[in-house]
Amino acid sequence: MIRTVTESIFNYMGYVIPLAEVQHIEPRGEDGKMVVFKSSTYNSEFDDYNNGVYLDKKSAEAFLSAWCRYRSELESATLMDLSPAP
Repeated sequence: MIRTVTESIFNYMGYVIPLAEVQHIEPRGEDGKMVVFKSSTYNSEFDDYNNGVYLDKKSAEAFLSAWCRYRSELESATLMDLSPAP
């Protein structure tokens, strides 16, 4: 079975993020998020990632929406149905 996704690149307000390369997302401050990539390296001197992308609140909301849609489309065949039994 070939899985397809509607969109695999997040392109918003100057940010271009390949969704397949996202390793994880960390909260930063009150509303910001740090997107960490599979290729990101950790810099112990600065106690942060060298090539992570910081998103402000508005951009983070748009990114999380796009990333969740991407992941759900990608993993739709393996997701468990958690709706209550009739």
